[in-house]
Amino acid sequence: MKNILITLALLVSFSSIGQTAGIDKLKAIWIDEMIEFGDISIKNIDWTATFVPYYTIRVNPYNGLAIPYKKFESNLSMILGKLDLQMGDYYTKKTAKDANNREMTLSTNRIARGRYWIDFEGAGYASYINLTITDSKNNFVTVGTIRFDKKVEAYKNYDKTYSKYIKKRKIDKRRAKSGEQVLFEEILKRYNN
Repeated sequence: MKNILITLALLVSFSSIGQTAGIDKLKAIWIDEMIEFGDISIKNIDWTATFVPYYTIRVNPYNGLAIPYKKFESNLSMILGKLDLQMGDYYTKKTAKDANNREMTLSTNRIARGRYWIDFEGAGYASYINLTITDSKNNFVTVGTIRFDKKVEAYKNYDKTYSKYIKKRKIDKRRAKSGEQVLFEEILKRYNN
């Protein structure tokens, strides 16, 4: 009886190892495909510097309603913060009076408390997210672009298998990693020199 229990325990543990190996393989296929097709392009980023997320679309172009951009920015900050990246913020500076002291908006500038801007769009319920990373200390040169499309077959295969694994193991959904978090983990593994 004791031998049967030990054998059963070994079989369960080996099947778990096989599942995570399958998930890792699908994740590698997904990320490799993104790099191959130019969806990930990273050049000379100092990963110890401070990153500032900025959601570029402020109003829905279809209905004119405000978009909860602060929520999207804080979600991206939270994801990147979990990966031990330093997160900064920004503020908007407006020049409100002209030389004759008349009230009007002359210019609006956004000022970062950090080195790298992460301009992005398409978060939330969208099936894609586009990110552009620019270096504020180097004339705002683009140092990275990421296009994450959730409709790509490689991602759907990974996500389906990962979701089944989470459900089968009865893991709390709050412990599951989002596609964005997995994507940035892999980018840091591959591009953090």
